[in-house]
Amino acid sequence: MLKACTFFFVAIAAGFGQGTATIVGVVSDSSGANIPAAELTLVNEATGVTFKAAVDAGGRFDFVRIPVGNYRLSTAANGFKRTEMRAINLTAEQTLQLNITLSLGEMSQSVEVSDSYSALETATSTVRSVVRRELIEDLPLNGRNALQLQTLLPGAVRQAGARPSFSQEDGISVNGSRGNDNNALVDGGHNNDVYTGVPTSIPNPDALQEFSVLSNNFSAEFGRGSGSIVSAVTKSGTNSIHGTVYEFLRNDALDARSYFAHASLVEKQRLRRNQFGASIGGPAIRDRTFWFAAWESVRESRAVNQAGLIVATPAERAGDFSASARKPFDPSNNRLPFPGDQVPLARQSQAARRMADILIPLPNVSGGQVVYNSPSTERRDQLLARGDHNFSSTDRLYVSYFFANLDQVQNFNVPLSNGQGSWTNNRILANYTKVISPAMVNAFTYTYNHLSFARGPVPILPGEYKGNPPAVAAGLRLSDLGVRTKSATPQYPMNTRLGAIAGYFGFAGENFVEFAPNAHEVRNVLTWTRAGHMIKFGGEYAYSVATRNASNESDGNSFAWNGSRANNGYAEFLLGLPSSYTQQSILRTDNRFHTIGVFLQDDWKVSRSLTVNLGLRWEPGLGIYDGRDEIASFRAGQQSTQYPNAPRGLVYPRDPGITRSTYPTDWNNPGPRVGLAWQPFGSNARTVIRSGYGIFYNSMRGFLLNEAQIAQPFVLRVVRNAPSFEDPWLNFPGGDPFPFTPPSQNAEKLAYRFVVPTGVQRSFDPKNRTSYNQQWHLTLQQEIAGTVLSAAYVGSKGTNLIINYEENQAVFGPGATVANIDQRRPYQSFQSINTAAAIGNSTYHSLQLSANRRLTKGVSLMANYTRAKALDLQSVDRNAGIIQDTRNFSADKGLADFHRDHNFFLTFLAGIPSKWRKGAAGLLTSGWQLNGIYNYTSGQPLTITPGTDRALSGGGTQRADVNGQWRLSPSRSFDDQRSAYFRTQSFTAAPVGSFGNSARNLVIGPGGWNLDTGIFKTTRINERFSAQLRWELFNAFNHANLGNPVVAINSAAFGQINSVTGPRIMQVGLKLRF
Repeated sequence: MLKACTFFFVAIAAGFGQGTATIVGVVSDSSGANIPAAELTLVNEATGVTFKAAVDAGGRFDFVRIPVGNYRLSTAANGFKRTEMRAINLTAEQTLQLNITLSLGEMSQSVEVSDSYSALETATSTVRSVVRRELIEDLPLNGRNALQLQTLLPGAVRQAGARPSFSQEDGISVNGSRGNDNNALVDGGHNNDVYTGVPTSIPNPDALQEFSVLSNNFSAEFGRGSGSIVSAVTKSGTNSIHGTVYEFLRNDALDARSYFAHASLVEKQRLRRNQFGASIGGPAIRDRTFWFAAWESVRESRAVNQAGLIVATPAERAGDFSASARKPFDPSNNRLPFPGDQVPLARQSQAARRMADILIPLPNVSGGQVVYNSPSTERRDQLLARGDHNFSSTDRLYVSYFFANLDQVQNFNVPLSNGQGSWTNNRILANYTKVISPAMVNAFTYTYNHLSFARGPVPILPGEYKGNPPAVAAGLRLSDLGVRTKSATPQYPMNTRLGAIAGYFGFAGENFVEFAPNAHEVRNVLTWTRAGHMIKFGGEYAYSVATRNASNESDGNSFAWNGSRANNGYAEFLLGLPSSYTQQSILRTDNRFHTIGVFLQDDWKVSRSLTVNLGLRWEPGLGIYDGRDEIASFRAGQQSTQYPNAPRGLVYPRDPGITRSTYPTDWNNPGPRVGLAWQPFGSNARTVIRSGYGIFYNSMRGFLLNEAQIAQPFVLRVVRNAPSFEDPWLNFPGGDPFPFTPPSQNAEKLAYRFVVPTGVQRSFDPKNRTSYNQQWHLTLQQEIAGTVLSAAYVGSKGTNLIINYEENQAVFGPGATVANIDQRRPYQSFQSINTAAAIGNSTYHSLQLSANRRLTKGVSLMANYTRAKALDLQSVDRNAGIIQDTRNFSADKGLADFHRDHNFFLTFLAGIPSKWRKGAAGLLTSGWQLNGIYNYTSGQPLTITPGTDRALSGGGTQRADVNGQWRLSPSRSFDDQRSAYFRTQSFTAAPVGSFGNSARNLVIGPGGWNLDTGIFKTTRINERFSAQLRWELFNAFNHANLGNPVVAINSAAFGQINSVTGPRIMQVGLKLRF
């Protein structure tokens, strides 16, 4: 079946709008009678490329798949004056309605109409937002990453934890979707990382013509994500040579000190940043062939102020906890307190003491915290090349190539935990559009997207790690500290990512990863117009391969000290009594993805004032699989035939009833779309009501399959509960099983003896179905004096969303301890079984208000306000936020991680008027511009946790008990909120063996506001050249917004806020335009 589908889609191809627009309308005379014999000519004012449209018997016309840009439209008919409309700006995925009225007269006579068309969306029910070219180029974007523009639009919220990718941007939740459910397009080609589901790299603002987002009820032409369609269109050449040369400079001499630098007297953050580049485009053959190229580089060296790291005090490092808020008890003496709350020197682990001396800094501010500046470097390069060729008025082709590279060194959370990474992205796109007849247009697109990255600890020799393991890393092996364990990955040196100490900090260094996804995609869309119907039919087929080598733990090792053995995490560390120890061998994957989508869309112009949008899209869930079938899952009671020695319940592809993905293919995925756009006061009025409903499906993300491949006999991962730090394999049957070499021959695989109990990092529920999102909206738009005002109710409901739960949850009973968790699990041959089940749901309701004004008289603005409520069971696909109690899923229903009560954005460009135009006075006072981005947003929902496994369940994200009123007045001073954001006494750890009664995401963190602004001076040198001097201020008022409070009860800083937003950064720039 799959081969047949593949053949079908290669034959018809598959496609999207490729950054094009559509014009529809009716030609009539002054009495309203239709004129069927008119001739319409549309001309691109920059390139001279011409498009013609025919008028049918009803006076209707349309221009289909027109490249974005500025146009003029000429209309002629016998017995009528020629009418010419100018300044028609077409944007990506736009359907512009132009109703043309001709006056009686001779064709030799002409009437010019300028800027007479409405900016209202009168021909589509899609909720669509456009960031115009002047905003892209002149808004103060911190880092000049155009993906930030998505957050400026209604319903969009950053979602930390949604797997940032090459772009280094968090995922963005749009109208209640998860942050990795968006579909990014560049020039109509897909631009998502198949592994994380978030966008990869994107050209810089000087290379972009336009940026738009379809956020609700988009056409059946679009799929592969329920969140939004993010579309960026690159510039192309024109009939004259145009370009820019620029440099942006940052230096800490221009910046403010950070809040914590003031408080702790830590030196100012060092910053040296140069961002420079150029763009140029022009004609190869006038009116026919054009070229464009853009290049940008970044060189940055900085010291990042690290704050909020809680470390042991000198007394605690020596074993004295008498002044500590959380007293330790003696786990070997009936859990009684140590005499004088002091851990005897003879009981302290020498390996732990050596690790502390080498890796853990002493506190340098109050509260047992350390603030320091950590080194960070960044080197970015990108190149875009594009060519457009018009073979004739009916055939056109464009081809583009994009390259981006990022080399980065960054710190994690202790001074020696630097990580280094190298990312590279190559993308090739080709689009061919054929006008088959005046009523039929076909567009074919091919996209190739290759992404590769490698990361790991920083080696001693800078730049040594470039995708290959370094010979020496900054850090020590565990054996050097006196820990009796061998490296699980002897080819990889160890770094400092050795585990988390509850209530204090974690050794969160970098692990080794080498990852290379490749994606090929073909698309085709056939558009046919007839009798008021614009019918689109097409589809897409994509095939992706993603290979990966990784050591998920540093040196294959990871410890955790959660306080369950001695009541204090650092005391456990000092005693050498971790709550758990994990060791894992190298993970090698060969993920394969197939994606298919077919659609039919009919946009029916019922009358001049009413358009109905009808569509149907089919997107089967084909599943992700491993090319070598090295994947496992859990099915209670089933014995594998592929690996007969496997513990009962561990199954593999090609076992009876087990697919290559281990979950079934979901063919039943119809996605209907319906909507309307109605002008209740007639087609010439400036009011429109739009509404729509649709079902939108999501794609499975590669990282979910990746974790299902951490299974024997391919990867050995062992978790030991309550081991010894200095000898973690003490009393383990057979001793230390590492280093581990997976069996390679079939005979070896059949004879392989499994190490039990074994964990299952990812099991897919056999009943899984494709997750989908129902969307609806009702929107009222009114245009007043060139400003479009909009009020909308926007809602959505998510179904079959992936949630994670512990399928092998330990049963509490008399004598239960951390050490016997595995003995209390229902399936005795297994440890934790993390199951991904498509049983989650979500709801989102919002009021969205917006105002948009195109650049008029030097002023452009875009403002929006969103009041929303988002609820769900889990907000991310991965392990973060595992269901607390498998027996009570409903208890996890609460505010979504991306819920924000209020979100307001204002962006503006404002030319400063001058009464002088010439001479020295004109030179000094003209050309000034004030630009800015202002944002206010409510706080993020937070869950209060005990910080330990109070239920002794061996899994799940547990919550605290809440007793009484926990809220404190939000009007308290900045410092009062920092020291106690909520009433900590109202939260307690649940009794041992039970789960907390507080709601998930109960507490709302601090909100905040920010203003980024720029003051520009543009000076015209001559008719062709101008120079623009830019002074940009990010966090212009140096306003410190509070970060989130510490939410773990067992932390000494529980309820405190130890982080704030960054200080003001100034940037100066010079841009030459020609």
